Amino acid sequence: MEAKTQRVFLDITKTQGRASGIYVRNDLREIVERVEKDGKERVTGIVFDETYNIELLTEEVSDKK
Repeated sequence: MEAKTQRVFLDITKTQGRASGIYVRNDLREIVERVEKDGKERVTGIVFDETYNIELLTEEVSDKK
């Protein structure tokens, strides 16, 4: 299996984060892969509003390199 770059989403009210060791099994990986599959959007953040729903923040991926 190829090692992938780790993407960290940090609470914007904090200046740094630390590994907490709390892992939660869910389908987020598959959902992010589906959103990013065609290469037109990239997930840039997650909004947690203390409910069971989360919002994925995205940005358009530029064709320019």
